[in-house]
Amino acid sequence: MHLDPRKDNWIYDGIQVYAMIKYIEEHYPNTKMIGNAFTIKLLKSYNLAKIDFNGQYSYFYMLMARRNLDQPLGSPKNSLIKFNEQIASKYRAGLSIRFLDNYLVHNIVQKSIRQFYKKNEAIQVSCSAFSSILKTNTVKDINWFFNTVIKSRAIIDYKFSNVLKTKDSITFSVLNKTRTPLPIPIYGLKKGKIIFEQWLDTEECDSTFTIPRSNIDKLILNLKNEGPEYNLRNNWKRLEGFFPTNRPIKFVFIKDLEDPYYNQIVYIYSIGYNLYDGITPGLRLHNRTILEKPFIFDVNPSYSTKSNNLSGSATFVISQNFRDKTLYNARYSLSGSYFHYAENATYIRLNPSIQFRIRQPNFRDNRKRLISLRQIIVNKEQNSLTTDNSPLNYSVFGARYIKTKNEVTNRFNFISNIQISEKFGKIPGELEYRKLFEGNRQLSLRIYAGAFVYNKTQSDFFSFALNRSTDYLYDYNYLGRSENSGIFSQQYIVAEGLFKSKIASSFANRWITSFNASYNIWNGIEAYGDIEIIKNEFSYQRVIYDSGIRLNLVSDYFELYIPIYSSHGFENVQNNYN
Repeated sequence: MHLDPRKDNWIYDGIQVYAMIKYIEEHYPNTKMIGNAFTIKLLKSYNLAKIDFNGQYSYFYMLMARRNLDQPLGSPKNSLIKFNEQIASKYRAGLSIRFLDNYLVHNIVQKSIRQFYKKNEAIQVSCSAFSSILKTNTVKDINWFFNTVIKSRAIIDYKFSNVLKTKDSITFSVLNKTRTPLPIPIYGLKKGKIIFEQWLDTEECDSTFTIPRSNIDKLILNLKNEGPEYNLRNNWKRLEGFFPTNRPIKFVFIKDLEDPYYNQIVYIYSIGYNLYDGITPGLRLHNRTILEKPFIFDVNPSYSTKSNNLSGSATFVISQNFRDKTLYNARYSLSGSYFHYAENATYIRLNPSIQFRIRQPNFRDNRKRLISLRQIIVNKEQNSLTTDNSPLNYSVFGARYIKTKNEVTNRFNFISNIQISEKFGKIPGELEYRKLFEGNRQLSLRIYAGAFVYNKTQSDFFSFALNRSTDYLYDYNYLGRSENSGIFSQQYIVAEGLFKSKIASSFANRWITSFNASYNIWNGIEAYGDIEIIKNEFSYQRVIYDSGIRLNLVSDYFELYIPIYSSHGFENVQNNYN
């Protein structure tokens, strides 16, 4: 077909995927999404193994829609992000044509495609010609298809609002949650068999209907997923039996595709470790699926084998998407943890927070911004073995602004932060740049600076750290957070000053400025160098530096930093270097 491949690409994609859907329906109706793997006994209880081959198209579309990354089908091809161009928008186009085909019936869509193809052989045509042919072949109003389905990214979400049953009849209302003007099919099932089917036109939605009972035990909207709907979990009502929210609970061992007919709870055995709790086996319970959800819980109770008591963590998140705004997502969360921070001394950490995520109107633009507000509440047990004189109970309010631009060859991050507590107030900031050159050479540059607005503390627990953050907010996964010597004290956390050499008086209680650089020499071998200027109260500012080699054996998991030269001179001649 001779179409504009940029403006009308959705027609190519739609006809291609629609033809594939019809071909599978006719020749391989029992084929599953994962092929013959659905016969494996271990997979039979998973929704992933039950989904028909054609069911995958809707899930790939929803994968992007739930992340608020879907784009209008009629968007020019050069404005689509890669996953939408190659998969999500392509599949949604085919689903949308099938949706129109099922609504119009009588093979009107197939007939129109043939006419459009024939007309296209003679002259170059466009989307408007396809629209005219379809409208000529039906008496139904299908303006919603081109105005809403093709030209907008409006989502579809219908649900039952009220369902009343008697011996002879069923009365129900259908609510259009998104106010998107689209028709929707409704089905009545008896023991899994369809005994009632009806399409509700756009003007009939948000109305009340009464149908014969006919022993119907379940009402379902969009049963065959004719329309690419955003949320299928509210599409059905069971007329017999009782379960909370009308859906029974289903436990699965690994993350699965979302099953609209069950409340899925994933359970998985977990194991952790730190020096004070020892090995911590646990059972993690969460409701995460491959698709994003508006509410997430993640609870991980565990047992500390060294201290012989319970420990663990929990997180609860509510996510809200804003469809047509640069502020595209807000997250409200509450998390907590309970572990040991030293021998025979536990801590409780609570963290209520709000995040606002902002993006550019052009989805292909990799620039993102994030505003985070949180309150960290820490309650610790007394421990006589630690020497940091840290307070046992404190609360810190944090406001953070992050601006990023991540590309394959260029990465830019800017982070500004404000922390306010009863005893101190500080403003740290960070600027990071990475450049990837040909030959897999990489240059990393970082500037970190921070200053206290006020500081009434008597120790360095809340001070800026040169090489090992005290982590008073309990953000980092320290294996031995209270250790001052030994292998556990040498765990390197990417935070604050980023020094690798151990420098005397390695804290700053007034201000700090740090310059960090590294360059890839060969494969996983990098050279690094750091320069810092620090200022403490009642003392002059100091300039210190270090340099060495980084062995990136397994990135972010197993890396070794080998100091070579610093303010102390050559490191290898210092005591206990080995």
